[in-house]
Amino acid sequence: MRVALQVLVVASCGVAGASLLQAQKTFEGTISYDVDMGGTPMQLTLSSRGKRVRQDMEILGSNVVSRGTYQLIEYDKHSVVTVVPQMKRYMVADLPTSRGQSDAARDSAREKTWASITATDRHETIAGVACRVYVLEERPGDEWCITSALGHFLGLDGGSRATPFGGGPASTALMRNFRDGAVLLRMRMTGDDGRTISMIATKIDRTPPPTSKFSIPSGFEEMQNPMVPRP
Repeated sequence: MRVALQVLVVASCGVAGASLLQAQKTFEGTISYDVDMGGTPMQLTLSSRGKRVRQDMEILGSNVVSRGTYQLIEYDKHSVVTVVPQMKRYMVADLPTSRGQSDAARDSAREKTWASITATDRHETIAGVACRVYVLEERPGDEWCITSALGHFLGLDGGSRATPFGGGPASTALMRNFRDGAVLLRMRMTGDDGRTISMIATKIDRTPPPTSKFSIPSGFEEMQNPMVPRP
């Protein structure tokens, strides 16, 4: 599931460099999505304010422990905090910054693919916001409805690989087409495993979320993440 999700953000906004981001307005608010991962429905909510993002994902049939778990991506602290309300605990991990040879090779291949993105004459209105449909010549049947009306949405930032979506240099070619920022409102594509992936925005709230939404609840204890050792 993680691998398939990583594809989504590459087709949405990502990062084309610090100078480009500085030229874009930043969206602060909350966007809710209905996502279908090869027949598994889920709801994704991304909230953004300043240099922090909160992402909540509800997966139908998830176990009790993981239910309600969310991530706080702290770009100002260069860390990701996973909060588990059912256990009243949280885990902290540093944002990944290095990329191995396999990552670089994969990014190179993806960048060539995203370079073939083409705007169509089709326009849609999703969650009250107009977007334009884009397709890739090398991936018939895949399409994305993207808007620049919301500016840059840090919640879909793939450059740091902070979110489950991943991302990286491969998004640069796509971002050259969206100098005013780009936010994905609808997507349909086939993942590397052959499963169909779809995603559509259902609600866009332009009200900046309260700062408390990006804080670790009082009384929660930190636990060691066994997969990401920290000093």
